[in-house]
Amino acid sequence: MIGSVFSIFVTAGAYLLYSRVYEIPGEQFPVPTAQVWLDMARLVNGHPLPEHVTPVAIAFAVLFVALPIGAALVGRSTSVHMKIGPWMVQKSTVQRWWPSGIAFAMGIYNAPNFTLMRAVGAFVASMVTEIIVMRTQHVTDERQLRRKISILAIIIASGFVLGEGTLSFFILLSQAFS
Repeated sequence: MIGSVFSIFVTAGAYLLYSRVYEIPGEQFPVPTAQVWLDMARLVNGHPLPEHVTPVAIAFAVLFVALPIGAALVGRSTSVHMKIGPWMVQKSTVQRWWPSGIAFAMGIYNAPNFTLMRAVGAFVASMVTEIIVMRTQHVTDERQLRRKISILAIIIASGFVLGEGTLSFFILLSQAFS
């Protein structure tokens, strides 16, 4: 409760600082989510969709109905291994890399510079985890090692986010009062 009340003042102060230094919305802060909401409002109020949207919408609807059905079928597979083309793949490997419709839907509402950097970070974290697990052969509990690595990755990522936010705040203060 105290944090919620405190955040009201911090948010209002940050907005005043940003609006003093930058034009909002403007070239540096285009507010991409507002564009999505504006397009939705136009659609709801009778403006037509762009041409040739219907086949694309139907294709994505079919795709994202098929994905959870496929995931359920892969999950129910009684065999430990699946044959995909010429390769034998463990069921857990297939399920781990199975695409998520929810993740795709979230990506629609975020700008690419927001989404792509997180995707790159997740890929790098996954590769680093695999390298560490492969090089650490004397560990008896691989799941525990993966869990510890993921906790470390969250701590490092949080530090990057906090550091970026803190630095940008000090840059903003120096620009606002110079």
